[in-house]
Amino acid sequence: MSSGGHSRRRTVILLGAGVLLFFALLGALNAFNTSNVRFLNPDTAGETLAFTALTALVFLLLLVLLILLLRNILKIYADQSSSALGARLRTRMVLGAALIALTPAVFMFLFSFQLMNRSIDRWFSPNTSELHEDSTRVVLELAQYVTNNARVEAESIAASEAPDRGSSQAGLPWSTARTCA
Repeated sequence: MSSGGHSRRRTVILLGAGVLLFFALLGALNAFNTSNVRFLNPDTAGETLAFTALTALVFLLLLVLLILLLRNILKIYADQSSSALGARLRTRMVLGAALIALTPAVFMFLFSFQLMNRSIDRWFSPNTSELHEDSTRVVLELAQYVTNNARVEAESIAASEAPDRGSSQAGLPWSTARTCA
C-alpha cells in the first residue's frame, strides 16, 4: 500500500506543480503586457470579426460540452440510486474525463473572451495621449489663427485713415464701410 500512496502523492505533487506553472505563465503574460503582441491585437474590422466568430464558436462548443457533461452526471446519479454494478467506478471515470475535457475548454473560452474584450477596448476607446496631443494642436492652431487675424485687423485699422465725412459712406458706421480682410 505504501507504494500506491507514494505514487498518488507523486501524482498530486506533479499536478500541483503543473497548475502552479500554468498560473505563473499567465501572470508572466499579464506582467509583460501582451497588448503589444501582434496576433492578439487585431488591426482591421475583418480580424476583429474573425476573433468574434472564434469566441462564439468556442462558447457554443463549451455549451455542448456542458450539456453532454450534465447528461452523463444525470445518468450517473440514476445509476448510483439503483446501486448498479460498477456505478462507483463509472462515476470516477466520468468525473475524471469531465475534468480532462472541461479544463482546457474553460481556459480556451476565458482566453478568447479576454482577447475579444481587448479587441473591443482597442476598437472603441482611442488612445488618451493621442486625444490630448490632437486637442493641444487644435488649440495652438486656433490661437495662431486668432493672433494673425487680430494682427491683420490692427494693421488695417492703423493703416486706414479716419473716415471721410464728406464721402458717400458718411452715413454708414465705420465698421461696415471698411472691407474685411
